[in-house]
Amino acid sequence: MTVPVDVLILGASPIYCQFLKQMLDLASAGYRAHVLGSSSREARCPAEVPGVLVLAPHTWEEMASWLPFVQRHFSARPWLVFADLRLIGMFLSPLERQRCASVALDAPPEEFRQRLGDLLRGHGSPLAAELLTRFARGAAMDARTTRLRFPTPMELQCGCAVSLGLGNRQISECLIVGEATVKTHIHHLLNKLNLSNRMELGAFVQRALAPLSPPFRWK
Repeated sequence: MTVPVDVLILGASPIYCQFLKQMLDLASAGYRAHVLGSSSREARCPAEVPGVLVLAPHTWEEMASWLPFVQRHFSARPWLVFADLRLIGMFLSPLERQRCASVALDAPPEEFRQRLGDLLRGHGSPLAAELLTRFARGAAMDARTTRLRFPTPMELQCGCAVSLGLGNRQISECLIVGEATVKTHIHHLLNKLNLSNRMELGAFVQRALAPLSPPFRWK
């Protein structure tokens, strides 16, 4: 008999976390899901060491507040991040240092479980490569895009942050780089995408990382 894999789900929304827990508990893949809500974030860690951790933030503030706790207590465990791709892209640097996979919010439950299983087996592509490929595929559909020049991972991070509404100072604090460095990355990204300003950049990134097909509605 196969021992169930312990999965710890972290998120700010208790209802959403409980939904993911129920979805995994009902799966035939042998998962045993636990939930740690934001209200108990610093209270205590589960006694059991989870096989994998699922991080499911809804906003960049939630991701920024969860990451220090997760890095402190679960840096040796693999992570699956289930979120808006712009949010994942904004925090690409810390996530890339981890054995980590991502699932877009529009992915169906089967893909969520498949990525979870792949992560536990040590399979998967580098996160930056996946996001940059998704960005390029989405950007290629924009009528104004000709001969797209690939952004660097840091440029993509800054572009995602702009699309989520952050200013340069907020971006520099989140990414732990100088404000002048942020301005340089955004300037380079605007030139690469042939865009004029931050408003155009934010809208472009949002379109590029939007679902490539009608989003799946979780029920």
